[in-house]
Amino acid sequence: MKIFCSLVLFSVAIQQSVAQVLPYTFEVLNEPYTELTDAESLNGNTNWEDPDYLIPIGFDFYGFGDWNSEMTFGGVFGYGGELFLGSFDGSQPLNHLCPYGLDIHDPNVGTNNPPAGHIYQKLDGVAPNRICKIEWRNVGFFLDPSGTMRMNFQMWLYETSNRIEFRYGPSENFNLDEVQELTGIFIGLSSDFDFNTFTFNYLWALSGNANSPDIDSFDSFSLDFQIADQVLQNPAEGTVYRFNNLEIAVPELNKEDIRIYPNPAATHCTLMLDEMPVDQNIQITDAMGRVVMNVPTTTLQLQIDISALPSGTYAVTSHLSAGTITKLLVINH
Repeated sequence: MKIFCSLVLFSVAIQQSVAQVLPYTFEVLNEPYTELTDAESLNGNTNWEDPDYLIPIGFDFYGFGDWNSEMTFGGVFGYGGELFLGSFDGSQPLNHLCPYGLDIHDPNVGTNNPPAGHIYQKLDGVAPNRICKIEWRNVGFFLDPSGTMRMNFQMWLYETSNRIEFRYGPSENFNLDEVQELTGIFIGLSSDFDFNTFTFNYLWALSGNANSPDIDSFDSFSLDFQIADQVLQNPAEGTVYRFNNLEIAVPELNKEDIRIYPNPAATHCTLMLDEMPVDQNIQITDAMGRVVMNVPTTTLQLQIDISALPSGTYAVTSHLSAGTITKLLVINH
């Protein structure tokens, strides 16, 4: 069994505290699931259980304040359905992307049969709009007593926008009660996960109904309860979880085109603009990508009443002549 799995089984707990800034907006979509074509099988003709492949992304990818050109599977430190940004050997903290947090493997591992499950990689498109795509196809489950359960899913990383997508395909004979090691399926992101101390900087986890999950943030770690919250069902075929990066490292976003104070704010905040938006409107969206407020803009300084919005992290977006500018606003009543 893997070290990360054992960590969870021994009831690692994360206690939710003041919500931390998720540098992404989150939304759920439904799009047809398509297997990758002309993709490279990372395992080839080899059966696999604890994948530890170091693979190039194909471009420089920006996330959680860092640039990375490669990523790696966790080997014995992971479940097999997640990736770490950078070169990982368990000795240093790395940012962690987990599209599917159940213990998976090639269904034919431990036999003399060729692999029945594959992990594929493909670099799609042309610069500067390439997509690094990873597909887990026809994978099985470590705890499946029947040996017949199968799952398909993908993770896409986008060049330039630095967006992250988790995409879910068909499953076969799936029974969560048989294979879960938590209370559900862990799906989420964490920054600076350190396997030496089993700590992280921040963790964001999806929870509840897989069709419309909540997203929760955590920043403390204890050994009392169970890890985070989980999605309570297998995501249906065609489900897409999209994380839109709000910290795109391009010149437009490095300018101080929008200043927000105070931030965090409780009941009111002030926006200072360097120029009028081209559509004379400021848009505020929540962490699920839903527009919660449109603010007509007729002056470069605006005071906004945010008392009706729940505590959380919001994106403040303005369409300026230099491009679309987004800044984060934290509301803490």
